[in-house]
Formats: sequence, structure tokens, C-alpha cells
Amino acid sequence: MDNLHRTKPGPLTKHVKLALPAMALLLATPAAFSQGTGYWHASGNQVLDSNNQVVRLAGVNWYGFETPDFLAHGLWAQDYKTVLNTIKSNGYNVIRIPFSNQMVESNPIPTNFTSFADGVAANTALVGQTALADLDTLDLPEGADAAPNPEQELIAVEDGERLRRAIAGLPSPFLETLVMRDINGLSYREIAEATQTPVGTVMSRLARARALLGKTLRAEV
Repeated sequence: MDNLHRTKPGPLTKHVKLALPAMALLLATPAAFSQGTGYWHASGNQVLDSNNQVVRLAGVNWYGFETPDFLAHGLWAQDYKTVLNTIKSNGYNVIRIPFSNQMVESNPIPTNFTSFADGVAANTALVGQTALADLDTLDLPEGADAAPNPEQELIAVEDGERLRRAIAGLPSPFLETLVMRDINGLSYREIAEATQTPVGTVMSRLARARALLGKTLRAEV
């Protein structure tokens, strides 16, 4: 894990009232743990996977979005998918990513990443993207083995009607956010602008909408 702890000298972002919210990425659990498949849900004081097996949360902190780079650190040396795969192969299934109000409000285009690593092109998906778009890319990288959400689970068994009823039953703010993100594919920034709400609120509503959707669908099984 040494390559994940490398740091690059540089001052922290100067902002008198800098807030440091954070988002968590859920990675597919590595074979070493054999649990954590599908979407996760809470039961009492435990977190269970879609097979109702207890999930062991093992997380790391990947900083950088809250610094003047406005991008996860380490990408000046490696492709972001390589870093994600390394984290996963070391047994971690949660990544906490802190970011700043300044990053969200200014939404700059980060440039401090390599375009060539280990003899091949790297970070091509990040070229020309804004910080929030980069955050979206890390949230669900191209080709990632992402855990399916309840919608994807039902589509897989062609039970769309039950899914549509469950989505339609969500409270308005959660329904709106879920449809924009998971069905229409809008970014957090685009949803925030369309609904005139902070990006942090969009993330919170999306998480709550997915949890409510999962609860409804499980109750109907």
C-alpha cells in the first residue's frame, strides 16, 4: 500500500470557512472477504449485502479534492483505475473522499495527473473534465465492477413493473434525484443546478432514495 500513501508537497486550500464534506465510494468486496455482493442495507446494528450476509466495512481515506489540486492525490503517478484496483485488492471496500466547498463552488478543471503510466495511456477519462465530473468518474469508473443497485437487480430479472411502482412511491425530492442520477445519468453538478440545491444535498437525497427503494423492494419479495 506504499504507493497509496505518497504525498506531494503543496499548501492546503486557503478558505476562511472551508468545509470538508465527504463522500464514500463502495467497492465490490474482494474475494478474500467473500461477502458484500449486490446492494447493501442495514438490519439493526449490522450492514448486510443482497444475500443478507454481514458485510465487514474496511475503509481508506483518499484525499486530494480538498486541496489546490481539486483531484484525488496520487494520480500524477498512476491511472485512477490502477489505484482503485489496488485499494480493492488489499481488502478495502469503502473509500472516503473529502472535498471542499471551494471545489464545488468553483468547479475547476484539474490538471495535476499523469497521462502516461507503466508504459500505457493513463487517466484519459479525466482530460478536460471539471472537478465534479472527475468525482463522478471515480464514483463509477469505466469498466468498474460496481455493485448493482436495486434498480439494476430488478432489471436483471425483468421485473420492471414492480420497480416502477417502487420508484413512483418515493417522496418527491428523492424521486426527482433518483430519476435524474440513476435513470437519466445526470452528474451531481447538473442535478444541483437543475434543482437549485447544494451538491451535498443531492448526494444525501440520492443515498436516502436508494435506501428507501431497496427497503420497499425487499418488503415485496
